[in-house]
Amino acid sequence: MVGPNTVHHVGHRSLTLSVGSEFRSELLAAIGRAHGSLVLDFSHVECIDSHCMGVLVLTARLLPKGFTLLLAGLQTSVERSLRSAHIQRLLPVYPDAEAALRHLAEAEQVAEHA
Repeated sequence: MVGPNTVHHVGHRSLTLSVGSEFRSELLAAIGRAHGSLVLDFSHVECIDSHCMGVLVLTARLLPKGFTLLLAGLQTSVERSLRSAHIQRLLPVYPDAEAALRHLAEAEQVAEHA
């Protein structure tokens, strides 16, 4: 955690139907602990199926106003899956958690000076 922004390391290597409800619970718990924005670190996730992509989309659409959800550290196979489902249009993606946190810090500075 850095400032009001939280990094959550996704705990499953394969995000498939068999772990979908666990993933949803993990995601909701991480959102509940976050104070500003949440960066989901996918660096250990090797694959994601349509069910878990749906969990991401539904969660992103139900976030409270002003809450930001970002994805970071996507492996090539996960990035390809998310791109084919156009999820990157809804959830910003960064090369790693540090890059996502830098983006959030810069956005906060711009907002403070506006």
